[in-house]
Order: sequence, then structure tokens, then C-alpha cells
Amino acid sequence: MEDDVIRRKEYVRQVRASFDEEDDETKEIDFSENEPEVPPFFYAKLRLFCAIVLFLAFVFCKYNSYQIFNMSSVEIIDMIRDNQYYTFLQNYVKL
Repeated sequence: MEDDVIRRKEYVRQVRASFDEEDDETKEIDFSENEPEVPPFFYAKLRLFCAIVLFLAFVFCKYNSYQIFNMSSVEIIDMIRDNQYYTFLQNYVKL
């Protein structure tokens, strides 16, 4: 029984010692070098670009009498003015 205790203690000491030792490979790893750096305000610029493209597409469809999803530009403007979908959402969420 005492022999098992001594072996267990030696095993625990070896395991603890293995965590204390650091290899040269794992000593200093800088993960930031591998990650591409995102420029500041990239997502804000992307959202602004998408908004401008959607607006220009809407204006183009309005002046050329095209329909978007079988809806005319006048119907879309009325839906935005009515604000009905926001009201439905507000009632659903109970703000």
C-alpha cells in the first residue's frame, strides 16, 4: 500500500514538472501575426455602401417604373409611411 502511495506521488510530481517546463516552440507564440487586420470602420463603410446601393436601386426602379417583388415604388413608400411593420413588431415585443 505504501508503495502505491509513493508511486502516485512521484507520478503527480512528474506531471506537475512537465507543465512547468516550456518548450521553445510553445514559449512565445504570437497569434496576432496570423490574423488579418481589419481596417477601422470597415463594417460601417460596408453598411453605408450597401445602403447607398439599395437606395440607388430603389430610385432607378422608381423612375423607370420597375417593380420590386411585384410591388411598385409607390406601394413601398406607402408601407414605409404607414410604419405598419414596426407597429406589428412593437406590439409583438411589447416595448
